[in-house]
Amino acid sequence: MAINQKKAADKAANPGGGFSKPLKPNEFRPQANKSYILRILPANIDEYEADEADDFAYLFKDHGSYIKSNGEALYDIPCPKMFDPRAECPLCKESWELHNSPHPEDKKIAKDLYNPPRMYLNILDLSDQESVAKGVQWWSAPKKAIYDKIKELLLNPQWVINDKDILDLKEGRNFTIKMIPGKESSTGYAQYSIQPAPNAYDITSFLVGDWRERINSLETKRPSITVKEVTDMLTCEATATTPPQVNVPAMPSSNATTPGLPQAAATTPNLPNNNSVAQELPGNSPTTPNLPGANSITPELPQAAATTPTLPEENTIPPALPTDTPPASPTNNAAQEASVDVENKPECFGKYVPRAENCKKCQKENPSAHKACCEIFMNEGM
Repeated sequence: MAINQKKAADKAANPGGGFSKPLKPNEFRPQANKSYILRILPANIDEYEADEADDFAYLFKDHGSYIKSNGEALYDIPCPKMFDPRAECPLCKESWELHNSPHPEDKKIAKDLYNPPRMYLNILDLSDQESVAKGVQWWSAPKKAIYDKIKELLLNPQWVINDKDILDLKEGRNFTIKMIPGKESSTGYAQYSIQPAPNAYDITSFLVGDWRERINSLETKRPSITVKEVTDMLTCEATATTPPQVNVPAMPSSNATTPGLPQAAATTPNLPNNNSVAQELPGNSPTTPNLPGANSITPELPQAAATTPTLPEENTIPPALPTDTPPASPTNNAAQEASVDVENKPECFGKYVPRAENCKKCQKENPSAHKACCEIFMNEGM
């Protein structure tokens, strides 16, 4: 049993406790208080050799710890602004609002959430033979302490000789870099010292194997992410906020077969409902019910026609009135129905004016003689 010598050495080299994350393939990470001789390489060797390169590094931006409303903690969340400076990152917005808050606890949260931007560089470590054997490596370097200072020299004409800048593989410059941990610095943050070598240095003999592929793969080291992906990441449960779950209780059987497709399950139960309506339609289909409705009118037509025969009955009155006399009164109709032949003519016919006082008196005195009114016989011309 013994102490792990490598871990003990790493802890002694990093008294601040930083760089606890495991190294990624071909990643360079400086240890505290150790001087390195580094050569900064182009971000893309093909573009650099064709004089088409506009930078020697790629921006990397992420956010530190973020505690969701359900208590879940997220760490090192990539920021979409590294690909689009105009992107509206929700964590950048929240960090800025917390930073401007008058409450000290908000400022602390903003500090935990905010990570300074860093730059991905290609480097060749020339510190010793073991480091050189590692070949081309990439470094997530601090933007202000490393990138800005190197870029200042890169754009300085005094450091461009024979059209060769400090990145040139044959006539470029090496840099001596040293990192001072935050616990030993006056600012509380890691500090870097960087010094360019005055003379050019040819490194082509150290570039072997797949060095070109390694240089050109620098851009792929950055994780791609969109604003929507960050927003979804901050949601406690993506499925808990989706509208289809509202319909889940109404479809237990469908959800049992498709638990991973809430939206599809939402439509599945609707189909039986639609089918249940369709089953009601055959009895009351658009054509079937309309036909009985139309037929229901048809039976009424014979009824309307049934009223037609009543017309002849009404028309039977005119044949009984050959002369242009006004319609007969009910009394005349009754007398007309009572008349059978001439023998029914009253005995006193022609003696009195019909319905005159003498006629009425005669009729009263001899009721048997007056089987019909005298007017009937007068109308018949008898």
